[in-house]
Amino acid sequence: PYIVIYHNLLTAPETEKIKALAAPTLKRATVFDIDTGIHQYASYRIGKSAWLDDDVDPVINKVSRMVEDVTGLSTESAEDLQIANYGTGGYYIPHLDYINSKVDIENQWNTDNNRMATMLIYLSQVQSGGATVFPLLDIRVEPRQGSAVFWYNVHRNGTSNQLLWHAACPVLIGSKW
Repeated sequence: PYIVIYHNLLTAPETEKIKALAAPTLKRATVFDIDTGIHQYASYRIGKSAWLDDDVDPVINKVSRMVEDVTGLSTESAEDLQIANYGTGGYYIPHLDYINSKVDIENQWNTDNNRMATMLIYLSQVQSGGATVFPLLDIRVEPRQGSAVFWYNVHRNGTSNQLLWHAACPVLIGSKW
């Protein structure tokens, strides 16, 4: 699979601004349950998240434009920017960002409310732990403030790429944004 790491996409002041914008609205993170069709709390994701749209601040709009510039993809149909925070002990078990459901079987081209690609931007460095790992590919990405990792969640034919299971390793010391 195509996985790329970008370094120094955001400056330290930009990452700090994004964290400050997100902090007041952070709530316990949820996951999408394909059986019920709703977001719910799960013991396998321990962290907080907030959602920021482009109108919140010019720096958020800049992030969206930067994602378009480096990936060549439009963010017009993208969800709002999700800001995740994993404190000491926070983690997220291996998962796919593409929702595998009847959509894959019934209509492989129906991509409504699904993530065709993921850009994970690190807003902080972690003293220990917190790596993003792709266990089926033996890839480990350490969080570096201002850097990002990008991958496509689907094959060219529109079906989900099952090799892209990834996880947020537990944060041992520090806070991962």
